[in-house]
Amino acid sequence: MNGHSTSELKRLSRSLLLGRYNSYTLPLILFFLADVASSFLPVTLFQGSSTSDVIFRFVFSFILSAFFGMLGIGVIRITRCVCKGEPSSVRDLGYAFKNSTDAFIKIQLLFAAIRSALSLLTIAISSIDSTYQLDTLEYFAVLYAVTIVAYFLNMLITIRLVWSVYYILDDPQLGAPEALKMSLTVTKGRTLKLIWIKITFVGMYILGVASFMTGFLYVRPYMEMTYMLCYLLMSGQPLPDFANEQPEKPENTGPSYWAGRN
Repeated sequence: MNGHSTSELKRLSRSLLLGRYNSYTLPLILFFLADVASSFLPVTLFQGSSTSDVIFRFVFSFILSAFFGMLGIGVIRITRCVCKGEPSSVRDLGYAFKNSTDAFIKIQLLFAAIRSALSLLTIAISSIDSTYQLDTLEYFAVLYAVTIVAYFLNMLITIRLVWSVYYILDDPQLGAPEALKMSLTVTKGRTLKLIWIKITFVGMYILGVASFMTGFLYVRPYMEMTYMLCYLLMSGQPLPDFANEQPEKPENTGPSYWAGRN
């Protein structure tokens, strides 16, 4: 596989997205609205602290997490279309509900189960608070620390599995087990590299939040296209012709991001 540094992958992504951000605008607005709903609906509908409320809130969050993941596949589908120069529309946001649905649902249920299991850590914080009567500062310090740990644990676990979605988008006949196995195989030895490329977007992610989410209309396509190029390189597929039209660059570009693996 041809080597590309992190900065080169991101530069190629920006080149591919020039003049094509409008393909994402309406889908991402709907996507973010669904994200907000998935975050607030469980807490709004089940506000109590009783055991039944906690259970219902947990189950409802699990279902919404899987549903939101299915919409996320639609965003990846749009990115695939943009990358390959194919037409896309807002209807592609629901792609996973109409194509390879069985495989996509199984994968998203797996991801939802992982996220839900890790969310138990934050539920445990509430129990600790009621037992030890933490003050407000201590409570939020512990809560944020646990949330960050849960986020990175989720990333470590799913970073090697998420590419199964890309494989199914390429081959709709693939089942979930086969796609997950292929994802594990192609990411062997690349986990830290993939985590690093996610980390490089942290600053832009923060700016997206600071801009009241409007910045994500730029950041999210940028991230998704970079991940798509990662997938193409890992799976041994050629990059789009436009992306291969690389301008001259300095001789010393640093170590290749993907060097050493085929």
